[in-house]
Amino acid sequence: MDTNNFALRLKRLFKEKTKPDGKQYSQAEVLDGLQGVVTRVYLWKLRNGRASNPSLQVISGLADFLGLTPAIFSKSTDRKPSLLMKIWRARLGLGHLP
Repeated sequence: MDTNNFALRLKRLFKEKTKPDGKQYSQAEVLDGLQGVVTRVYLWKLRNGRASNPSLQVISGLADFLGLTPAIFSKSTDRKPSLLMKIWRARLGLGHLP
């Protein structure tokens, strides 16, 4: 996964997915919400393009925190399901996608 693209998507999502009062989540709030999935340093690296290839656990945790599916982090822009989406659907028991 391209680190710059991942960082850009993550920054965009944190700007778009705000708290109910409209304010952005602080890094501490995100870390609390992720319940130990990432460290403070690793989250900073992800947000700033300094870390590459986050695990499915990290991607799933971030997506869950943001109220999204992990597919949001897929670099695929076409209509075909990404490998990440196929893995996620299989983990949820939703079956095979064409």
